[in-house]
Amino acid sequence: MRILAIESSDIGASVAVLHDPMSAGGSELLVEVPSAMRSARGIHPAIDKLLGEAAVEPSQIDVVAVSIGPGSFTGLRVGITAAKVFAWATGARVVAVDTLQVIARGVPVSSDPATILHVVLDAQRGDLFAGKFVVDSSGKLPQWKQLGETDLLSGAVWLALLEKWQWVAGRGLTKIVKKLPEDVVLVEEQYWSPSALELGRLAWERAQHEAFDDVWALAPRYLRLSAAEEKRGAS
Repeated sequence: MRILAIESSDIGASVAVLHDPMSAGGSELLVEVPSAMRSARGIHPAIDKLLGEAAVEPSQIDVVAVSIGPGSFTGLRVGITAAKVFAWATGARVVAVDTLQVIARGVPVSSDPATILHVVLDAQRGDLFAGKFVVDSSGKLPQWKQLGETDLLSGAVWLALLEKWQWVAGRGLTKIVKKLPEDVVLVEEQYWSPSALELGRLAWERAQHEAFDDVWALAPRYLRLSAAEEKRGAS
């Protein structure tokens, strides 16, 4: 199975092609997209470059994976539109994944099965997009599994929820890292951002269970209105 993964929810973006990523003979190839090029004019050439380097024709892609949010309003629209266009043109199936799940997938799993991982993104105006994860050891390899849905919380409320020795990760920590309790575990910053490779690996796992999404119903999961929309609603 070949997967094209499009991740554009963060400051930068990345695209990847994965061929049976969890098998011994699988392969993965990643192309990073600079933040200045995180637009349709940057994403589409990156996909073309990626497929060329992988020697893969568009018609050979079985699944398109895309981060559905939360995240950058513009980035999400760009990525989801690119996924829709590609799937429509090639007939590929679609898998949409929550951005916080993509980030958690890249965090090394704790050896302690009781560990809790919190992943946060900056929701602006003092708020955070927050997800809570536990260690799931039911499969061949332990993985992070999200508890409940991704929430929109104030930074103060989220900080009050943290408990001793819990792990924290995500770019939402940038503005509040100095406010973190001393007894939480700060995951290394290299694991704070979503990657198209982790997105593709998650999509591959879901595709094994035929957990596909309706391409025509695909829409960004913003979880909140933009600042301009909130201002208009308050007027």
